[in-house]
Amino acid sequence: MPDSHSHDLLITPAYRFDRLLTLLSRWRSPTVDHTVDGAFRRAFVTPRGPVLIEVQQAAKDRLRVHALAGADADLSELAARARWVLALDSPLSAFWRWADDAPDSLRAPFEPIWGLPLPRSDMVFEALLYTIVEQQISWVGAQRAQRILCELAGVSISYDGVTYWCAPEPAALAALTTADLKPLKITDRRSGLLIRLAQEIVDGRLDLDALHKMDEPARLAWLRAIKGIGPWTALMTHMRASGRLSSRRRMTWRSGRLSGGICPNTPARLIQSQRRSARMACTLARRPR
Repeated sequence: MPDSHSHDLLITPAYRFDRLLTLLSRWRSPTVDHTVDGAFRRAFVTPRGPVLIEVQQAAKDRLRVHALAGADADLSELAARARWVLALDSPLSAFWRWADDAPDSLRAPFEPIWGLPLPRSDMVFEALLYTIVEQQISWVGAQRAQRILCELAGVSISYDGVTYWCAPEPAALAALTTADLKPLKITDRRSGLLIRLAQEIVDGRLDLDALHKMDEPARLAWLRAIKGIGPWTALMTHMRASGRLSSRRRMTWRSGRLSGGICPNTPARLIQSQRRSARMACTLARRPR
């Protein structure tokens, strides 16, 4: 049973928290999402200061959230943010439930990621920054750059001798220069874009929270209207911020093979999956540490 210092979150049978931890444990340079002894840890910025939370599986149908260190914040609010980041309401759960009755030829390629949710960014700003950093750079290099960006423009909290960084804050990033971002080893053009976006948010000229009220087509169009944001960055930011695979890339099961297009006999949620994300996740799940 949860105590006064913990909060429970219900999960569906199709949600595999253990496989999410396995995936996150493969990151060589974790930024804000960490795995420690079978638990998920993340530091959140709150009005009273940073707070480190830990999420563990308490039972088959629930996760338990604890505040480990930091400011005295509302645990229910922190749990709600954890619920969002961990994508407990992931539409992919409907896909996994449907796929339980799928032929073995479909299930086998997906077995390493069966029940894996698509985690979300805490804020749209975080999703946009990380996606820009990942442009034309190796995955390992991108993780390293994202970690440095957190150290330059975020706040941290220490626990058991480990420093946990929060996602970059707009005000802190807006005060930096492209010279300050040289350690990221990305182009000055992209560094300038990161700083400009932060400055526009601080000045009130850019409201990324407005995206939550839009459907996918409107959200992608709105993002692409921002100077410096192209189709790929808009799409990946949308996926990261919403936890939904884009309906622009769809996967269906036809005649014993995976193909693009829409099959009228499959659930609407199923067609939101995409082959590229599945291949990447399978690769990461199998890769040795």
